Parts: sequence; structure tokens; C-alpha cells
Amino acid sequence: MQEEEEYYDAPLSKGQSILRATIAVLLLLPLSITLVYALALQLYHALPATTANSSFWLSEPIYFTLLGASTFLALIIAQFATPILVYLYVLGHELTHALTALCCFGKVSTVNVDIDGGYIETDKDNIVIALAPYFVPLWLMVWILLVIGLYLFLPRESIDPWFFGGCGFLWSFHIYWTIWVIPREQPDLLENGILFSLLFVVIMNILILIGILRFFNFITFSGYWQDFKTCAAQLLDTLTWLISLCTG
Repeated sequence: MQEEEEYYDAPLSKGQSILRATIAVLLLLPLSITLVYALALQLYHALPATTANSSFWLSEPIYFTLLGASTFLALIIAQFATPILVYLYVLGHELTHALTALCCFGKVSTVNVDIDGGYIETDKDNIVIALAPYFVPLWLMVWILLVIGLYLFLPRESIDPWFFGGCGFLWSFHIYWTIWVIPREQPDLLENGILFSLLFVVIMNILILIGILRFFNFITFSGYWQDFKTCAAQLLDTLTWLISLCTG
């Protein structure tokens, strides 16, 4: 699958590339490390969402989420329904571009989707529009909204297994195809510098995952912020030690 984006501009100038690389190394890289470290601490101390006396990792939501993720991986390994999965990914990718452009008050004149790739034509271009498909799990968000609607009409107990299973399947879908497509010289990434774009995508994926986990009451924002500050202080101490070691 090779994707073409009609809004793709000329590559960055040398000065712009150096600036983006500097921001990536000095700001985005430490930030991404701290975000991941703090999230790991939060998950280590996480509480189950539904069963007060069981551990987080043995709770039913995690079980069905992992079951959904395993189902997706089984489909990939068996190469079953791959054309359908690829088409759904391309469709979601281009729709995310288009919806993000509309949210940025741009106009979308064309959305083209094919199993071999796709593109949109829009009069608006910025880093969020270019990189949104790599961190916005569109189909997962559609699934969450759909099931929230079903909760109004059906017992929650009968829906929850399918809900969490679908979340695991669609989050794995998002992560797998994002990782799969990144090495294929995507114009979206080249437009803003490879290193800068990759770290930006990592940070945004982590932030969205934090939001999803908070939505399910697996973590708290206050607890995450405390862990984030702790991890940031530890990273700063480590960097200070390394600098003193190199200069001393």
C-alpha cells in the first residue's frame, strides 16, 4: 500500500530540518520517555474498573481487551481478511485527514480511497492534519460512541464483553497499521521531518491512551500527574549525572 497526499508540500529547508531535529531531541524525546515511564507506573498501580477485589490485570475488562487484541493478531498472522483490514485502514486514514482538516476550518474537495492507497484534497495544511491518522484511532472512537448509544437500550452486563473486546481489537488495529505504514516513506512524515514527526506521533498516542484509560477509570489524571513529575525529576537527575560524567 502506497499512500499519496494531495496536500503534501515541498520538503523542509535545511534550517527548518535542523530546528525540528533540535526540538525533537531536546524536548520531544525526553517528554516521550517521561510520558511512557509515568504511564507504566500508573498501570502498575492501576485499579480494576469493575471488580473491586481483583487485580487490574485479572479484571474482566482487561481479559476481554486482551482477547480482542489477540483476535486481531491472529487475523494478521493467518493473513485472513487482510484486504478488508487494509481497506478499512486506508478509509480511516483518509477520513481522519478529512475530518481534521474540517475541524481546522479547511475545505475538503476530494477523498479518494483504494486498497493500494488514498489521498485527500484540501486547502488547509498543518502538522495536526498531516499526522492525525497516526495518533487518532478513528474506528476505536466510532466503536466507543456506538456502544455508549447501546448502553441506553441494553443491559450493560451483556454489552461489556463485546465493548472491551472491540476496544482491544481496534486499538491493536490502529497501532499495528500505524507501525506498518511508517517505514514506507509516508509524505505526512517527510513533510514535518521524520524524527520530529515520529516523536510527535508517539506523544500524541500516549496522551490519547491516557485519556482512554481515564475514561474507563483505570487511572486518574491527578495520580498520573504525580507520577509524571516523579519521572521527570528522575530523568533530569539522570541527564545531569551523565553530563557531569562526560564533562568531569
